[in-house]
Amino acid sequence: MTINETMMRVQYQNSQPSVSSAKDMDSKEKERLMAACREFESIFLHMMIRQMRDTVPDNSLIEKSHAREIFEDLHDEELAKNMAKGQGVGLAQQMYQQLSRHVEPVKEQEESVEI
Repeated sequence: MTINETMMRVQYQNSQPSVSSAKDMDSKEKERLMAACREFESIFLHMMIRQMRDTVPDNSLIEKSHAREIFEDLHDEELAKNMAKGQGVGLAQQMYQQLSRHVEPVKEQEESVEI
């Protein structure tokens, strides 16, 4: 028996959900999965915006400085977060559909651990 299995068993024994709260745990796990998918979409969009900005040639109107680079990066990050809200570009929904098939209720996951 490894430490991880022991820790999981102790955690399982301390937090066994009742039958009525098993569905709540399942919905909470799915909500966490959707939040993670949206966060991944946001990070992906931020990287894409950053790469697109790098293709734009510099002009002499506004001097390129470290402060400007920080501002543009923070602006791009917020822009990506806002783009990922709601429907986004669809990446989060596709990832959620793919990964939600593997989300099982907590009780079933714990019982599948070999001792």
